[in-house]
Amino acid sequence: MTDKELIETFGSLISLIQEQGLGWLAEAVSSEIQGGRIEEAESERIYEATLETGPLELGTPYRKSLRKARFLVRREFTGRERLSLLVDAIEAAVSDASDVEQHILSSFSESAGPADYAFEDAAPSPARSEVHLELARSRSSAARGLVSLLNELRREISI
Repeated sequence: MTDKELIETFGSLISLIQEQGLGWLAEAVSSEIQGGRIEEAESERIYEATLETGPLELGTPYRKSLRKARFLVRREFTGRERLSLLVDAIEAAVSDASDVEQHILSSFSESAGPADYAFEDAAPSPARSEVHLELARSRSSAARGLVSLLNELRREISI
């Protein structure tokens, strides 16, 4: 993918998840991106960069300790890394929600839990619980399909 395609895809996915009521997810990813990636820098480069930025008069003991020191630096995410973060976050949110729903439903069925349930304004109905189970299966299937599409997008990102 080109840089332009990465940016367009990122923007499209952000818009899509916001339209679906997942604005919190977009905000979380944006917050992580703003923080940047923290990495360990090579002390030799830090030392050389310090010398380039201005006169630095350090005695021999200080120069040696500076060369042995470990430094952390913050760098911006690349377009590819940004899109990968977003794809990972979408997959986690969708998969986790689907897994929780499936776990609850299987727990209910195993424990003879509420086979019949309703909201306060509606009377319980066995037909309603069957509809809910069918919708849950449909959502689970859609989640698996989305994960498959996200994996395809990951392959495109890495090319």
